[in-house]
Amino acid sequence: MITFTTIISMLMLGIGLSMDSLALSVSCGLQATENKKQMALKVGFIFAFVQASTPLLGYFLGSFFAEQIAFIDHWIAFGLLGFIGGHMLKEGIVHNNGGECEEKDLTLLVLFTMGIATSIDALAAGISLIATDLPILWTIIIIFGATLGFSLFGYSFGNKLGTLFQSRAEIFGGIVLIGLGIKILIEHLLLM
Repeated sequence: MITFTTIISMLMLGIGLSMDSLALSVSCGLQATENKKQMALKVGFIFAFVQASTPLLGYFLGSFFAEQIAFIDHWIAFGLLGFIGGHMLKEGIVHNNGGECEEKDLTLLVLFTMGIATSIDALAAGISLIATDLPILWTIIIIFGATLGFSLFGYSFGNKLGTLFQSRAEIFGGIVLIGLGIKILIEHLLLM
């Protein structure tokens, strides 16, 4: 039976796990020039799929896998986001973002890499679901919905910022990704 407390717990988990995807989506929206609605849906669905799949994977693999990767997961996230953010920053400086950065830079591989980099923590959340009474199917659906909603909002917000500050949008996006990687690293190092 799903209680009010269970619903609140699932919503809080879904919202909490979707915050990094929100930041990434803002960064992606900064680069939008054409096909904005199509690209927003692409970004939103990829981030939501990855964010919902990772806790499901954690739930089924159990604590064995998480314990094996826990000591380096933050370094993996930091490295992936730092690499992508550094590339965006370099391109923004070299080209001064005179409209050259387009959706072509946001390939499926890049989007999945960003999604995976920010959802490694969700693996541990999936493992923790084993010890709770939260229904896994509804929890995953809520994580997917929250991430999709926040990603679509973030993309739209980033697109508006990119329109206003087009000359520096790619530089800002790179800084956001690098900052997100540093945040993940610091959080994990402080909790160790």
